[in-house]
Amino acid sequence: MIPTLTLPTGSTVADAAARSRIALEEFAALEPTQLALAHWMATSYRAALVNPSEHSPFALRVTSSVDITIEAVKRLLQTLHEEACVDSDFVSRLPARVHIVRIRDTDGDTGFGPIDVRGASLEARGLSLFLSHYLTRPEAYLVDRTPIAAE
Repeated sequence: MIPTLTLPTGSTVADAAARSRIALEEFAALEPTQLALAHWMATSYRAALVNPSEHSPFALRVTSSVDITIEAVKRLLQTLHEEACVDSDFVSRLPARVHIVRIRDTDGDTGFGPIDVRGASLEARGLSLFLSHYLTRPEAYLVDRTPIAAE
């Protein structure tokens, strides 16, 4: 049995998917600075999580400079978006572990939502946003063939 997180009353699977999409769009437009990243994580990213922690700040593993890391994750997410618009084969190339959970709302709708894992890399956090949105709203990738990044 796959564990399922029931969303709080008033929160819907559609809202969770929309928050993931918004976080992805805002990340695509993010300035590659530590301050911008900290703000994004405390606002858009936190809002997209289905298990936000109220008590502790985010711990982020970064192996190179923040600007290089942000730009690399942006490229990865853009590539995944482009591949998802063509076919679903890209899923087979994802890591074996992605930080998402099945979610259900009080209306009985189901989908997937990103969860935060302490110390996860920015890449892992971006992947959780992308994959949870893709698995919940795959039709968005058949209809919306525009890149996540604002042009």
